[in-house]
Amino acid sequence: MARRILNKSSAGDATTFGSNDLDYVNQLLTGVDQTGTDPVLMNTLFRVYGSKLRFRSTGAGTPDYTIVNPSGTAARNLTIPNLAQDDTIAVLTEPQTFAGKTIPFATNTLTGVASTTTTQTLTGKTIDAADTTNTISNVIVSPDKKSVGYWMPTVTTDRSGDGILSGAIATPTGSTGAINNLGTVGRAMLWTSAAVTDNYAGLRFSTAAAVIRNKECRLKIKFRINDTAAIRFFCGFSTRNTNETGDTATDSSSTFMLALRSTDTNFMVAHNGGGNASTTFIDTGVAKDTAIHIFEVKAPAGDTGFQWSFDGGAFSSTVTTPIPSSTIVLMPHCYVQTTGAAAKTLDVWYIILEQNP
Repeated sequence: MARRILNKSSAGDATTFGSNDLDYVNQLLTGVDQTGTDPVLMNTLFRVYGSKLRFRSTGAGTPDYTIVNPSGTAARNLTIPNLAQDDTIAVLTEPQTFAGKTIPFATNTLTGVASTTTTQTLTGKTIDAADTTNTISNVIVSPDKKSVGYWMPTVTTDRSGDGILSGAIATPTGSTGAINNLGTVGRAMLWTSAAVTDNYAGLRFSTAAAVIRNKECRLKIKFRINDTAAIRFFCGFSTRNTNETGDTATDSSSTFMLALRSTDTNFMVAHNGGGNASTTFIDTGVAKDTAIHIFEVKAPAGDTGFQWSFDGGAFSSTVTTPIPSSTIVLMPHCYVQTTGAAAKTLDVWYIILEQNP
């Protein structure tokens, strides 16, 4: 039934009900927007029976959204939170993005989500180990995925390594190493040079341990130099089969190494493509000292260059030039060189080398 309008234009007064008042009520109940005339203010309890509260967009024929009341056995309050900004009601099946929510695992049952504290089996997940925001621990790399070698001191002064470093050690110029049991920081091998200018102490591997850039080679070395005066230091990849000598040792040589020249105050990253008369140096910002350090260099997927990390920090952006070419053989080096007539020492904890098979 259509509600009728009196349309007598009688406004009434303070004590008399006019026809306009009745028209106002009829229009209110017929969908006429009277917001600009006199919006309705409600301060009385309304009870709406089940499925009788419906919302409709403006216009004829638009669908209704019906609020369906539950068949509850007790009265309950549904509290609307105090909003800091405009927001949207969350529903069960509509795709929505949540922000600023904390969902405790202990009091909620979540499916398809990995817990940080409970044991779960993940299926169909990709975890990028090259992404520095991911930490992947207790992983054993299958031999068909990586060729791996490592060197570390044993109970003797044995210099041999294992895996792709097995039998690859080249006798360095300098005195024989000695086991250095360092208590809480573990066992290292202490290498001592002779007290002769330009004499060496440390490790250099032969071509039997050679790797190449396009197989995503990676090298990690834990070391400590025990003096900062009258000393040079080289640690990383080099194509040389001999020890580097002098401050220009890496010039015209394919290298990517952590280095200290006699004039450097900070550890530097030296990189050269072999065809460059002068080596390019990157300042790590870390002052040379006698602390324990870890240097890591890797050729990431894509064969575009090298990245480096110092003391577990994030890997650098990819260094693309000048660098060793894609297929030139590279060997691990780690040694000190004295620039005077005083012996220098170097502790080495481990060397880990890997590449794709």
